[in-house]
Amino acid sequence: MKLLVSIENGRIENPQKLAEYIKTRKNGIYSIKITRHGTRSLQQNSYYWGVVLELIEESTGTEKEELHYYFKRKFIDWDEFPSSKELNKNEFSEYVEKIKDFASMELWIYIPDAVN
Repeated sequence: MKLLVSIENGRIENPQKLAEYIKTRKNGIYSIKITRHGTRSLQQNSYYWGVVLELIEESTGTEKEELHYYFKRKFIDWDEFPSSKELNKNEFSEYVEKIKDFASMELWIYIPDAVN
């Protein structure tokens, strides 16, 4: 199970939430992994779904959702990021560039750059 907590100025914003979660665990040794939750922009997300996946869907006939899951499995390090939602702006840009390169090289689909 994942627990999302917010850290502000080096402090957990809701330490009670973390304490309550820890109380539910059995005695033992645990590993805790802290991963910063992604901050990709709405503009990046719109470009990804509305341009990148849209153009690949139009060309291949494969639905966007299916393409999304395929590319996540192909290009995201699952040990570090179990979801594309956890990617920050730079990581998400790299992810989209990998998809665009794949589309160009493997599918012969040109995907224009995002308009800033």
